[in-house]
Amino acid sequence: MDMKRIFVAVAAALLTLAANAQGAAFSFASFDMDARSAALAGTGKDSSGNIAWTAGANPAAMVLSDKMVGVQAGYGSWMPASSPNSRMSAAAAYNSGKFGIGVSYSGIFHPAYEVVGESGELGGTFAPSDMKLAVGAGFRLPWNMSVGVVAKYLESSLAAKQSYNGFSGSLYLGYSSGKLGVSLGIEDLGPAVKGISGQKYSLPSSVLLSGNYSFEFSDLHSLQADLDLNYYLSNAMAAALGVEYSFKDMAFVRAGYRVASRTAPAPGFLSCGLGVKLWGVGLDAAYIAPVAGSPLGNSMLVSLSYSF
Repeated sequence: MDMKRIFVAVAAALLTLAANAQGAAFSFASFDMDARSAALAGTGKDSSGNIAWTAGANPAAMVLSDKMVGVQAGYGSWMPASSPNSRMSAAAAYNSGKFGIGVSYSGIFHPAYEVVGESGELGGTFAPSDMKLAVGAGFRLPWNMSVGVVAKYLESSLAAKQSYNGFSGSLYLGYSSGKLGVSLGIEDLGPAVKGISGQKYSLPSSVLLSGNYSFEFSDLHSLQADLDLNYYLSNAMAAALGVEYSFKDMAFVRAGYRVASRTAPAPGFLSCGLGVKLWGVGLDAAYIAPVAGSPLGNSMLVSLSYSF
């Protein structure tokens, strides 16, 4: 069958799925970022440079990378304005050039509190947490195109003996040619989650349009702009723009801004960050500024990665 017809058919399927889906539980899964992405306001899903992170975020971009193996670990202070939460992540990926596969983990750990029984007796302490496990695979197609799928297991432990879990899937189409990269995706589709009261909550499903363009001024200096547009199927929208300056592809300065409607699962924020990369080892740091109304203010993330 003609590959162009396959591309059109898959794109139509994405839009059909989007028209029939809903969105809104496990909202933490909709803004799962490493330090580079956080510095770019959550963009970068279409960037093929860090294959470990994109294995779980957009494997259609991962398989278009020139990197074969990538690993990454991250840690940070998350939403410290509300409480001293911490965020941890790890990822690994392999890319043969035609097929790529990767796994990733991320967790948010909240402060512990005293558990009080029905009769007022103390029952120790409990620390709420959120967790995501993802497996992603990408396949390279002709004409610089690709397709990627991600399966996620999501879990939230909100209180002692109250744990909720669910599954979601994402599908992506990618295209890369020289300085331009573009992806179209439908993210976090899955069954609704039943709460303790019996009420059902749908996942934060969305349609994603992600792109990046590189400007090379010389062998020393380059600039890359990343843009992500999300339409959440709960009738919310978000847009994020990130810009990265690179010196010799070794030192990086980044900044980004995200705007989001009030009901979007991930709020708007302003961010910045720095990075350095030598002999395949990358160290990135991000800071999220305290913008009015955003609970993410003063969050900080650090990521350590290696790829070749």
